[in-house]
Amino acid sequence: MFFQTGPGGLSLYHSIQKNLNQAGTKFKVKIFERESSPHDRYQGCIMNIYKFGVSSLFYSLPTEVQARLPDAMPDPIPNIERHGLDVFDHTGKKLLEMPVYKYKNVFEFVQLKQKLPWFFIYRNTLREILLNDVDVQWGKKCIRYEETDEGVCAIFEDGSREFGNLLVGADGINSPIRMQKMPNLQVKDSGVSYVVTDVYPTKKLANQLISICGNCIAQESIGQKGDNHITLMRLIPIKSELENREDQIYYRFTLMYCELTDTLLELWSLVPTDTPESMAKTPFKMSIYPKIRQMIDIDPLSVTSWETSRVILLGNSVTFQDIESLTNELLRYESDGWKVCIQRYEQEMRARSSKISLKSTSMLLLTIKEYGYFGIIVRNLIYKVFNVLISCLPYDLVDRLFCNLYGVE
Repeated sequence: MFFQTGPGGLSLYHSIQKNLNQAGTKFKVKIFERESSPHDRYQGCIMNIYKFGVSSLFYSLPTEVQARLPDAMPDPIPNIERHGLDVFDHTGKKLLEMPVYKYKNVFEFVQLKQKLPWFFIYRNTLREILLNDVDVQWGKKCIRYEETDEGVCAIFEDGSREFGNLLVGADGINSPIRMQKMPNLQVKDSGVSYVVTDVYPTKKLANQLISICGNCIAQESIGQKGDNHITLMRLIPIKSELENREDQIYYRFTLMYCELTDTLLELWSLVPTDTPESMAKTPFKMSIYPKIRQMIDIDPLSVTSWETSRVILLGNSVTFQDIESLTNELLRYESDGWKVCIQRYEQEMRARSSKISLKSTSMLLLTIKEYGYFGIIVRNLIYKVFNVLISCLPYDLVDRLFCNLYGVE
């Protein structure tokens, strides 16, 4: 049994059904979710997933579910949008243009040899796809668990209990299961706060932004005082749900806050306030209210080791890879025993998650570091030199370079 119907937990469910139950190793899976319904709260913005994550996702999903992935990962639109990352300084000058890998759809994307190309995904749509035909017990918040020699018992807020052989915590960084299993595990605050929201600009406003910054679907502007602004967008027209706006074309953008130009200010003016009444005035039912959040992560070095038990945790940084690793270990559940399998999984997960978490935090802190006048000149020069280098290098070499930077093996 396991908890929470996010993409991680649901992908693990499908992976067990596809790779274990159909292979003869039978697991009866029960899913519990603290939310009262599938639409109890907003389910996320546009997010990017690297190729190694997409490969693990394909490993986990049966063919019929894979066939629906283009709904959540729409095909690139040739000559309209460029799938890459552009970095600008605070004046709008381009400092870095990442290589663009050519593919027609997600099925070609997953065949790429490189590890670090990435694909945009609509998290809420992915969750809907993964939830299809899955039996979920809603409104079941786990507050703690009890282990015995025979198994593990989950205890819920409503007083009910559920007993099973294994318990998988897929309920995020603030998981009560994680806190009970590893009470000394620390959550690391990077000192960075950000505001994230979805907006739906008209074609006119989208074209205005494109005319300034180009049609790259991921754009980052770095400021002078450690501030930056990230825009994630797909230039796929979507239909308004307000009758008086049916004739207008809209796009979905995800914004992360920083220093604002006049055009970005106009984008942010489309964001609804945090009241239910304001939502009715937006052209779409689903939106995300702007909220200030801390950029936090688990500190993998705060716990040197932990006792292997029937309680399993998915890593916080590279969930889809963890799912593939855990599935491969559970294939040997009957031959090797549960404890040996889980121990091997935890060793692999901890090493991988620790490395990626530490590298990612280091890169983040470099990005938001405050520079003086000459520091900004040097920083921008480094970006430009790096841009020239990667434009001259083969894709495979660039991929290995960035794998080393981000700790991906």
